[in-house]
Amino acid sequence: MSMHHLVGILVGPTLLIASAASAQSADAIDCVMSRPAPEITAMINGQGPYRFEIHFTDGPVRIKRDLYDELNLSESDSTIRTITLGDRTIRNLTAKSWDPSSMYSGDSAPDGFLTLSTFEGLLFTLDLANETVRVEPGELKAGGSSIDYVLRDFDDERRVLITALLGEKPLDFVLTANTQTTIHFSDDAIKELPLDGEPGLMGRVITDEGEAEITGGRLTASLTAGGLTLERPGARFSSLFDTPTLGVPQLGDYAVTFDHTHRLVRFKKTEPATVTDSPIAGGDIGGLTELKTAFNEDKDKTRLVMILSPT
Repeated sequence: MSMHHLVGILVGPTLLIASAASAQSADAIDCVMSRPAPEITAMINGQGPYRFEIHFTDGPVRIKRDLYDELNLSESDSTIRTITLGDRTIRNLTAKSWDPSSMYSGDSAPDGFLTLSTFEGLLFTLDLANETVRVEPGELKAGGSSIDYVLRDFDDERRVLITALLGEKPLDFVLTANTQTTIHFSDDAIKELPLDGEPGLMGRVITDEGEAEITGGRLTASLTAGGLTLERPGARFSSLFDTPTLGVPQLGDYAVTFDHTHRLVRFKKTEPATVTDSPIAGGDIGGLTELKTAFNEDKDKTRLVMILSPT
């Protein structure tokens, strides 16, 4: 799957998206969704709080180099004694130093990111409707609203791959926590998918490898995966993605729970506790003002994107 960092964006009018504000339960942890990935605060070895993004990947906790040194971690002893998220403390996790300079500019970088491996032996839930995170004991059972996932290597990361049905056709999708990714396909997929007319031009992207167009259209079939149902969703097409990819902006009505021990993910519709208007990225395009900042901070390699239409 190709990945691209946006460092410039020209956009039209800002579109406000309804988003949930407060947590529904006492053990929920507030989560910021206007970043390139969901972000929460955590204590490391009793110090902090620090800002950590959540990535739907496998592997050790990543901590930026200066904080890694400050916590007296080393290549020979990279064990975090405790990481505390809300009222939950997880012990003895492996960490790895991380250089955010290729992914973020200035002081915009988080202090690190947590992967699904952080929550091995626990249930991790990202409640998109309420913009909260929960970490709790338990395990998922296959079937119903839960489906299996596998891990596949993309570049230097192991990412979550699920099988969904587009109508009656099974397709593999990378499930990503990237808050700027909706449903993306390669340009070659246009001729293979059930679309309501020809895709329209949405923008042009200048990358290190040249210029690419982004087109968009609407699928005439529903996308389903366990408890997830997206009716005739919008889709994006470009050379930036060579594997179908499903991002969290499409999951705004759902809580997504991972049982990383058993490689199961559950999609469950949930109701927001309270709702406010917030210019965050969501829906098809949405949140264009915040989108500029978030794209500029993202970890991919794009130099410029011009969005011609917010629809």
